Amino acid sequence: MKKIFLSLSLLLFVSCVNLDKLNIFDKNDSKVAEKSTANSNKNVASSKKDKQKKSAPIVPTKGTKSKNLLRDAEAMPEDNYVNKVKKYKAYNSLVAFNPTYKSDVEAKMGDLKSKIESTYTVKVSVTDLILQNLTKKEDFNSVGSKVFNYSNANPDLNLLVEISSVNYSKPTVNVKTAPKEYSEEYVNSEGNKVLNVVKYYENETTKTTALSFVVTYKLVSNLTGEVLFHYKKTIDKSYKESWKNYYMSSFRINKRKQIPNDEPEKSVPTKEQIYKIAYEEMYDMIQKEINNLPSIK
Repeated sequence: MKKIFLSLSLLLFVSCVNLDKLNIFDKNDSKVAEKSTANSNKNVASSKKDKQKKSAPIVPTKGTKSKNLLRDAEAMPEDNYVNKVKKYKAYNSLVAFNPTYKSDVEAKMGDLKSKIESTYTVKVSVTDLILQNLTKKEDFNSVGSKVFNYSNANPDLNLLVEISSVNYSKPTVNVKTAPKEYSEEYVNSEGNKVLNVVKYYENETTKTTALSFVVTYKLVSNLTGEVLFHYKKTIDKSYKESWKNYYMSSFRINKRKQIPNDEPEKSVPTKEQIYKIAYEEMYDMIQKEINNLPSIK
């Protein structure tokens, strides 16, 4: 009996020891697992931060951008009027962005400005007296005033305008007559139905007038000889108006039946008016070309 009791006690002791070992292993495994999960989370977060750093755009500093603006401005050519204006504006943009660069580019801007055309005068060649008088008016000299300053004292530019092939057609009147008719039925004194044919005439009056001329205009630099633009265009103003009148050529019985009413007489521009209209079109055309040019004004 004692042997049996000792055997059972020994088995019980061994079982308890094994259970304690198992608990220790479970706790150790759990801690290892927790550490592994934490490390994994840290790695993921670190990877996201690295990606964000790589994808974030690199914003240049004010100093870097200023240097780039200066480099770009200095690299611009000065071979014609448009490029000189672009370069001047590039320097101006740099100073506006970073005023500390003003002392660095002020002399360059002054030298460049002296090379840019800024004044102009107008020279017109025309033999037609009406157009000659219109272009002599002071307002024609303001055609380029939005871009340049008008001056007769050593101007930087000459606007040369030549008007030729002037052809004015005075108002002419043409009348075209066409016979018309319609039928109307009435009852005479004897009670019989009678068909009456009413005849009349339609007069269509047409009045026309026109003015056309060729204008050649170019803007030439007195500083470099550059031709800023050169065009040759035709101004053509034509007008045509027509109206209709009617008159009877036979007896009409039924007063309720009416022929068409006379249309009111229409008019075309007078000689002075058509010249002024053509002149204004030419003025606007030249002014548009000048206004398309860049300016430092």
